[in-house]
Amino acid sequence: MIWDLSGASNLEFRILYSAMFNPLNFFKKIPKQPENFIALDFGTTSTKAFIFSLPAGRQASNEQVQLLGKGKGTPSEAVEQAADEAGLRPQQAVVALGGQNCWSLTTTIRLNRPHPEKEIRPDEIQKLNEQIFKTAQIKAAVQMPQFTGDLELIPQLIDSETLYYKLDGRVYSPGRSATGEGGQVLEASISTAYSPTAHLQQLSKTLKELNLDLWAVSSLMFILVKALANGRPKDFNALILDIGGEITDLAVVFGGGVWGSVPLPIGGETFTDALIKRLAFDKKEAKEEKIAYAKRQIREERSLKIEKALESVKDLWLSGVETALQNFEGIKTFPPRIILTGNGARLEQLKEHLSDYPLMKTLPFTSPPTVEVRTDIGPQDMRLVGEEIWRESNES
Repeated sequence: MIWDLSGASNLEFRILYSAMFNPLNFFKKIPKQPENFIALDFGTTSTKAFIFSLPAGRQASNEQVQLLGKGKGTPSEAVEQAADEAGLRPQQAVVALGGQNCWSLTTTIRLNRPHPEKEIRPDEIQKLNEQIFKTAQIKAAVQMPQFTGDLELIPQLIDSETLYYKLDGRVYSPGRSATGEGGQVLEASISTAYSPTAHLQQLSKTLKELNLDLWAVSSLMFILVKALANGRPKDFNALILDIGGEITDLAVVFGGGVWGSVPLPIGGETFTDALIKRLAFDKKEAKEEKIAYAKRQIREERSLKIEKALESVKDLWLSGVETALQNFEGIKTFPPRIILTGNGARLEQLKEHLSDYPLMKTLPFTSPPTVEVRTDIGPQDMRLVGEEIWRESNES
C-alpha cells in the first residue's frame, strides 16, 4: 500500500506512521503458552526481575501463578539473580512500562443509533471500538510530545482495558457488550496505554542482548490498579502516586480504569540527592539517613535537620502534584482516596505533608480525601499479566 502524505501535517504523519509501523513485530512470536516466564520492570535507577510459574491445564486456577525468584540491579544482574533463585531461566518475558515511557488515558464515545429498533451487530461494536482507539491515538499523539518536549515522538499502543459498554444507560460487562439487543444510545469506554516507538525499539535491543523473547508488554499503572482493586475494579476509584527512583507516576482512576496519567520528574532519588547536596553526605550515608528518618529511628535534632534539607524537594513534589491535578481535562471531581505506592512511598512523611497540604481543601474532591500508603504492591504483581494471558488462552 502506498500512503500519500504530501498534504499531511506533522501530527497526521505521526499517527499514520504509528498505524503502519508496529515495533513489537521485531519480537519473536511465542507459539504456545510457556510453563514459566520472567517479568521485567526497567526502572529509572535499577531493573527488577521476577520469575513466575504458570498453572498447567485448563482446569487449574489462575491464582496458581507462583513467584519462583526475583532479582534487582542492571538488566543482566536482575535476570541472573532471579534465575539463580528460581533454579531456571525462562525464555519468555513480560515487560511492564511506566514513568515517562508510558502514557495512559481513557476514551469514552457515545453514539446515537439511527435505527434503535434494530439489534446491535458485532461489526457495530467493532466500529465503535475502532473509533475509540483512533480517538485515543490522536490524544496520545498530541499530549505526549507536548509534555515531553519531543515533537518527533511517535506513540505506540501497548495495552488496553475495556471498562464497560452501555446501551440506553444499562451497563454491560466488557466480555458481553450489548450485541443482539436493540437501543438508542450506545456507549463504550476503553483505557489505553502508549509508549514512545523509539523506546520500544530500544527495548527490543535490550531483550535481544538478554537472550529473551517478548511474551507480553503492559502498563505498570494498569498492573497496580488491578492489584489495588483486588478483584473489584468497578468499585475502585482513587488517585495513585507511584513514587519510583526518579519519577512519580500520578494516575486518576475511576471504575478501575486509568482516566489519565502524568509522570512527575521527582522520585526517591531526588530526596537522596538533596541530602547529599545540603548536608554533604556521600551516597551511602544519604540513603541510610533517609531510611532512618523515614522510620523515625533518629534523634529529634537530627530528624529536624534532615526534614529541613528535604523541605524544598517536598514542596516541589507537592506543587507538581497540584499542577498535574489542575491540568487534568474533563474531570469535574476527584475520588477522595489517595494511594502512595513504590519504594519512595516508604518516606511516610510524604503522606503527612500531602494530607496537610492546602491543595486537599481547594481541589474538587467528592469528600475530604484520605491518604494511605501501600508498599505491599508493585512490580511483583506482574504475575497478574501472566494470569490474564493464561485465562484468555484457556477461554479461547
